[in-house]
Amino acid sequence: MPSPARVLAAAGFALLASTRADLAATQDPSGVAAAVARPLKPAAVALLLPHIAQPAAQARLIEALRDADPEVRAVAARIAFVTGLPALTAPLASALEQEQNALAGAEMVRAASVVAAPSLDDALLAIARRIGGTAPTAWLEVVSRVRPLDILPRLDKLGNYAGEALVPLATAQPDAVAKAFATLPSNRALEEAFLDMLAEAGDARAPLPAAVLAPGLEAKGAPRRAVVHHVLRRLAKGLAVSADAEAAVRAVTQSIAVDEDPYLALIAELTRRPAASPVALGPAIAALDAAAGPTSVWSDSWLRRLDAREEAALRERLGDRLPARDLWDPDAPPRPSELESPAQTGALSTIRMIRPLTASIVRDIAAATGCKPGANQTLAVELGYRPTGQVRQVFPPVGQGAARCGDAARLLAALDVPRQFESIAADRTDLIVIGFRPEDMACARTDPRTKVPPARAGQRFVMPTLVRRVPPVYPAALEGRRVSGVVLVDATIAASGCIAEAMVIRHQHPNPNFDVAALEAVSAWLFTPGTKDGQIVPVRVTVEVAFRP
Repeated sequence: MPSPARVLAAAGFALLASTRADLAATQDPSGVAAAVARPLKPAAVALLLPHIAQPAAQARLIEALRDADPEVRAVAARIAFVTGLPALTAPLASALEQEQNALAGAEMVRAASVVAAPSLDDALLAIARRIGGTAPTAWLEVVSRVRPLDILPRLDKLGNYAGEALVPLATAQPDAVAKAFATLPSNRALEEAFLDMLAEAGDARAPLPAAVLAPGLEAKGAPRRAVVHHVLRRLAKGLAVSADAEAAVRAVTQSIAVDEDPYLALIAELTRRPAASPVALGPAIAALDAAAGPTSVWSDSWLRRLDAREEAALRERLGDRLPARDLWDPDAPPRPSELESPAQTGALSTIRMIRPLTASIVRDIAAATGCKPGANQTLAVELGYRPTGQVRQVFPPVGQGAARCGDAARLLAALDVPRQFESIAADRTDLIVIGFRPEDMACARTDPRTKVPPARAGQRFVMPTLVRRVPPVYPAALEGRRVSGVVLVDATIAASGCIAEAMVIRHQHPNPNFDVAALEAVSAWLFTPGTKDGQIVPVRVTVEVAFRP
């Protein structure tokens, strides 16, 4: 039986995108020759993009897909994704046949997901699962944007890769998602996808519909615990919950017995305590299995309702699975209701820092294009996308150093990929911030990793410590206007201690200059790396950046 990659190659690719005229205009012969003559390094491959309409550049890119360096293969595959060139389809299938590296494999799967016919989804997903890492996520990113319902028959194969893609689909197509999980009570192969969906939906603005949660309550065990915990946690945080879902969970918590599920019995009693006389928790605590059960419940706000004796008993039972009290969420924390999502206050969908494809590619492309590092030298580039997530248009870079580093910024922006699982509107644009400062050039920002959520407070790990905090610079364009602003930034601290990703998630201000200035500052922060069970891990943090005139 032929391998999935050979099936792809034999069937051919249904081309969905032609050469991007706005990204790959014909260049002068000397420019093409210079680009092709460079030794194959990640930045040198990226520099082929402006010349990719030329046969010589295409031949060089095909050579790059076979290179021994996985970072070279990854950049070549990203160009194949951006351009959708017919000449690259067969070499891409051949490369997929041999690929073992997670970073390069994910980029090849992403490119193939754009140009492959839907009938080849199962073959391509089989390749992605073999490669592992973020390769299945790359397939999901493309398919969930253009034909999201096609992921539902494959939930048993996607497992815990599926959650992030399912959250927007569950709110847009609740009946279809509920139907996909209808056999959850008797089909444990669906559990991973269901649990991951709940984890990803934790603090989302829109609540999961009751119909989507219903199969989990019927399944009992881990799915039912997860649904109850998800709903009660959102209620404790003041987040929206479907009325039907809340009623269904209340019914479960009012009738659950210790011998049926001690975890749910414990949670049910703690969440009732402010409004009822405390019931002794000894039997529920004694029945807990310290080696099993959900881990996410052990840092929730309702733990603060334990009395001293109960806390001691629980700590004796769970050991280091129960975090220190100062890591428990505060009871009913204030909601930042005065802060608005950027997507709701302007045309831009996302304001974020660049996500470099390899750790050194920003530095190397800057050097190759004559962009020298400079203090406070950051550029903002607005991007338009196609429905698949391919860059459609790169607007002129703006900011300090645009004359010196504009070429590098445009090239890096053209290779961008939006990380989301929702359909991309025709007028969608992102604003990305690219730093060409000494601290940016010295920082390894990428963390090739599997689909494991970054560690958060409450798990068994050591939090990073801030060792370099760059204060935000008040935007020059607003000087003299006495305008204040607050920006919330979601950031991921890489294993190197650098900020690998940063995105504006909420803000309160009248001007996007504050968002860019906040990202400029946070992206230059440096931490000691976080560790979990003694291993260095990426850690997500949310920081508030305030501006005062």
